[in-house]
Amino acid sequence: LSLYLSFKKVIKSNFKTSFMLLNGDNTNRFFHSQKRFEELGLNVNIMNGVLRDMKIDMPSKIQALSYNEILHGTTCIVADQTGSGKTLSYLMPLTQRITELQRNKTIPMGPSRTPYIVVVTPTTELAEQVGVVIRSMSSTMKFKSACITSLADVNAAQRKLRLGVDVVVATPGRLLQLLKKKELSLDRLQSIVFDEADVLFMDESFPLPPIGEACPDDCQFIFVTATLPDIVIDQIMAEFPETRELTGPGLHKISPFVEEELVDCSLEKRQIGSSKRVIDANKAKVLSKKVTSMLEAIQNTDSMRTLIFCNTIGQCRQVENALRRADK
Repeated sequence: LSLYLSFKKVIKSNFKTSFMLLNGDNTNRFFHSQKRFEELGLNVNIMNGVLRDMKIDMPSKIQALSYNEILHGTTCIVADQTGSGKTLSYLMPLTQRITELQRNKTIPMGPSRTPYIVVVTPTTELAEQVGVVIRSMSSTMKFKSACITSLADVNAAQRKLRLGVDVVVATPGRLLQLLKKKELSLDRLQSIVFDEADVLFMDESFPLPPIGEACPDDCQFIFVTATLPDIVIDQIMAEFPETRELTGPGLHKISPFVEEELVDCSLEKRQIGSSKRVIDANKAKVLSKKVTSMLEAIQNTDSMRTLIFCNTIGQCRQVENALRRADK
């Protein structure tokens, strides 16, 4: 298979120009749906404070596509490009449903150690980002939440769980640790979200099977991703054949405000019977070519900040090491 190193370069402009550009009519048409939140099933009495505090007027296209499905408990894949509003696309309908069920006394308020919603993320950084959004929403909606990662005080997190939480966001290792210690139970879980499902499913080091097995049979599973490889779809569909695939219009497309350059870093065609030494040498050449191309792209781009996306944590470390060596 050909491997490609993709470089994304934001158009050159000062902050003021960028801000105006990203809030212009063209971006509204690209990002926002023409539907109103109320048409999607949003309960104004519950969610109006969230919309007001977050200064949201219109749903994004992925939010419009997924709101009603998630609100009604559909197990689904939510896929759209980075920055399309996927986090709120699942948090808003999920928290609305839990609030409605609590107000109708269909489910009890905040049982100890048994959350109604769990969000699983592959990294501490993403968990913290999701946690910030959840805390912002909870200040208006009055539900309880906890963010549990390697950076969190475990004892403080356990105390919070014992007092009762509605929503938990955690990395897989921490979540499994709490389950094994019986500090957390998924017996009453309504919904579990796997954010960046592509990363979670393609890295076998994440302990997903025991987490899935701990969920109730009627639990709603939501798989959120900015990329949708066939191998990930096949894995999900094999276990959850009724899964709805909700794909936003921006999936695998480049924003009109981003320039993309593709550099071919293909492996040399492997001959039948090639030795491991030859194969390893080819891989080393590809890695060297990727590093060289990456450094050239950074040096030739007039940008104060650069984001480099990798498929795995191991690749992130390789990139970090390459940048540190180049910076000496």
